[in-house]
Amino acid sequence: MIKKKIRGQKRRWKDIDNWVEYNRKIDMDYLNSAGHTYAKMYLYPWYSLQIDPSIPNPKGITKAKMLEGLLTIYNSWKTQLDSLVKPYYLKIWLYEPRFILSQVVCAIEDTVTFYDTPFYKPENQKQLATQNFGRFAKELDSFSWTYCLDEEILTEYDLGEFNDWDMTPAAYEHHKARFNRLLKKPHRTGTIDITLKKTIQTYSFKKGTVWIGNKS
Repeated sequence: MIKKKIRGQKRRWKDIDNWVEYNRKIDMDYLNSAGHTYAKMYLYPWYSLQIDPSIPNPKGITKAKMLEGLLTIYNSWKTQLDSLVKPYYLKIWLYEPRFILSQVVCAIEDTVTFYDTPFYKPENQKQLATQNFGRFAKELDSFSWTYCLDEEILTEYDLGEFNDWDMTPAAYEHHKARFNRLLKKPHRTGTIDITLKKTIQTYSFKKGTVWIGNKS
């Protein structure tokens, strides 16, 4: 697939600077109300990466500025959260190769448990190659990193295994064919509980890696 050229790099860098400044101060009112908050990189044109694969992943100076922004936001939030004198979850989710999905995630109180296990953690753990991040290597070395999988998780509902009441026969056959094609790709299977008496099958397809990092 031919990748589009990202134009106006200086304007994009300014957008990144503005994103960092906007997120530097944690929204404590929202955090206390919702129990969680995050700083995602909603930056044009990369935020459309999931629906337009022709848009290239950020690289070079642009990627470096994004990573620097994530670290700046994390450190700023940590300073503010330490003053709360209560447990909190604060981590960077660093995605590769889908770097644009990287974010700073925070949770407090009952929500912390939910964010403790958001990704599949392989038994065979790996080390983050911080030397590949140039001038950020020393800063990244100050974090503890956990190797997890970035996966697209589908269920039998998404794949058409469940003959929903509003699904036409033609639509059902279309989803069933897609299901069969997907199952030919490497994947993990599992189940999730949707009610006390009902579980459904899940199918997890690896998209890359997500490193979960935090400072003590």
